[in-house]
Amino acid sequence: MKGVCVNYYEEGAYKILGEALKDFIDDKTIIVNIGTDGVLGDCIGPLLGSMLVGMGLQIPVIGTLNDPIHAGNCTFKILEIKKKFAGYKVVAVDSCLGKNVGYIKMEKGSIKVGAGISKKYAEVGDVFIKAIVAGEESAKKFAQLKIRLRYIYNMSLVIAEAILYASKKGV
Repeated sequence: MKGVCVNYYEEGAYKILGEALKDFIDDKTIIVNIGTDGVLGDCIGPLLGSMLVGMGLQIPVIGTLNDPIHAGNCTFKILEIKKKFAGYKVVAVDSCLGKNVGYIKMEKGSIKVGAGISKKYAEVGDVFIKAIVAGEESAKKFAQLKIRLRYIYNMSLVIAEAILYASKKGV
């Protein structure tokens, strides 16, 4: 799989991400969404999880608004996922801080949960998708950032459409 980075606002962004992901996703893949709805900038994961469930994605989705994976439970949840879904490929999704705000980055590798706020928890994923929601200088005040819900929603929607596109192999 070739890594890709695209602005969520770019026309066809979902298709660019989906094309890069489609050869990775199969019936032995799970989507693991990291984040909490307690901090708007960190809710892309659980919002995406709820969207994917609502859209009827035919592969397992873990981490939703009703059952999120966050700093308080990630070590336990990730161990549980590895046990229940041994042998599955994992697409891990999270929001992050970075230089290119508004971009969605996808590459091979894992997500280090909590890295954006200088915390170190469990790692998860064979492929990661990160949505850059704010600048790196915002790490210390991340929970207080004024981030618009429509921005988070639209980034989540692009990722959801990309995953659906990839799961249907570009149909």
